[in-house]
Amino acid sequence: VNVTTFWQKPSVSSLETFGDNAWIDTGIVIFPPRAVKALQGLAKGVLRCCTFEGLKNEWEAAKESKSGDECLMDFAKNHAEKVDLYSHLIMALGTSEKVSWDEYYLKFRGELSKDILYGIYSALSCFDLRV
Repeated sequence: VNVTTFWQKPSVSSLETFGDNAWIDTGIVIFPPRAVKALQGLAKGVLRCCTFEGLKNEWEAAKESKSGDECLMDFAKNHAEKVDLYSHLIMALGTSEKVSWDEYYLKFRGELSKDILYGIYSALSCFDLRV
């Protein structure tokens, strides 16, 4: 199956654009152990700014340097990267027609930094998406 996009809770009109070819998301995503380890590596690396510990460390550093006076919750809202499971993570997984790094970057540039996108793609593109 060639996966070209993911929508979370699409409108009826969006689904109608696919005619008879839309797949319905049942909400079940399973990552095998090696992929989980890759995700854990991302959480300790380029996606640490999406974890509680990573954000807390950045918040404490900002407070110490006097460059921030926000509470932790506001800091997280303003500084956490907006990484999406369906768009950024699942689209990085390999399919029968593997998305190249260039295609992946062009699709998501502007949403996340190039370093974060490359980290996600590098960590997950070696795993196959099975539907």
